[in-house]
Amino acid sequence: MRFSSLILLSAFLATVTGQTLTYKFPPTGSYTSKDTVERYQICVKGAKWADLITTNLEDEKYRFDISSLDFKNGDKIDGRWSGRYAVNVPDSFACKGGILFQHDNLSEEVSLDLTLKATLDDGESKLTVCAFYAHYIQGDWQNILQTPERGFALSSNVFELANQADHNYGQDYSPEQQRFFSRAQTICRDFEPGGDNGFFSEAEPLPKPVTYTFPEVGPTGIMPGICIKGAQFASATNSVVDYPKYEMSTRQFSIGDNLWMDRYWWETNRNRADSSYPLRDNASDWSPRRQGIWTAGNPCDGSLYLQPQRLEQTGYYLESPKWTNQYLRLLDADQERLAKNKITVEILPKKDEQFVQICAVIKMTDQTTEWLNLENYGFTTEGIGAGIGTFGIYCKDVAVGQTRVTMKLQL
Repeated sequence: MRFSSLILLSAFLATVTGQTLTYKFPPTGSYTSKDTVERYQICVKGAKWADLITTNLEDEKYRFDISSLDFKNGDKIDGRWSGRYAVNVPDSFACKGGILFQHDNLSEEVSLDLTLKATLDDGESKLTVCAFYAHYIQGDWQNILQTPERGFALSSNVFELANQADHNYGQDYSPEQQRFFSRAQTICRDFEPGGDNGFFSEAEPLPKPVTYTFPEVGPTGIMPGICIKGAQFASATNSVVDYPKYEMSTRQFSIGDNLWMDRYWWETNRNRADSSYPLRDNASDWSPRRQGIWTAGNPCDGSLYLQPQRLEQTGYYLESPKWTNQYLRLLDADQERLAKNKITVEILPKKDEQFVQICAVIKMTDQTTEWLNLENYGFTTEGIGAGIGTFGIYCKDVAVGQTRVTMKLQL
């Protein structure tokens, strides 16, 4: 069972069982040319919980982020050229659907000591660990992993990396015509309890969970975002089942991250582009999906972010040929039904955290949202322009272990 399936969070956190893998990678090595540095990205499949720890450097900028809990087409791989995203990930790829660890810092000439910890999920018999690297990688790390004592093997499954200005992925493109400079090579290894006992131990206890249910969203236009400080993992569930989803998009929210839908939606948008027009998210222009003005130290800086998978609550763009951008506005009855949605966030805190801070990121000019009254629910406001353009941020501290989780976690 993957993170993308439904599991009962309270039961999971209270009775974590199974085996935890602890694997120390060889040092990544330092680099000599800043112009061509790329970090290796790492994925693990078959885990209910995982973390990739940089053990030799404590600065947060050397910490790997989690950009997906269900690795698939459109997920962010790294920060090169304003962000590169996975395209043409084969269904047969061993780590598709896994937890993806990625790093945006591509210019630091330092060697990283990385340790992966991952707890085997219920019903799984093995963990699959993969590393990705492309043309611009330096060093010998991938070759060291493929030595007999390390046991990783080069996979025949490759995928490609596209950025938001890429003109090469449209109607004229064939998946068989993979471009060398964009190709991501993958090396993988399976770890199985019993055969690899030296890497496994009993599952480690996890912190007590936190849950919080927001009031009804009301008849808002622009969907609010949610950031959480002090969290390892988080999810959001809706009381109205067809309300647009929220997905965890980063643990290090900062300038350059998107407020809404941080993906290209490769399968649906490829047919709208051609060789003269770049592939991008067609639900609205790319630029308004970013924060705009950013002030360091605002409440969301460096936090985990739950990202709305649609820009507007009141409507969406239909799939249509060649960028005609046909917008469907929902019927009044559907808008009224969605306005009654209550969002419940469920949080796995970091170790030894006493509180988590839950913040709502709200378009202040959208005066219809009920969330503008969050001060009535114990939130404090940072006001308009709280470091993210014209958005306001409302925050509330919730004690760890104080609340009881009754809903399911959908990651």
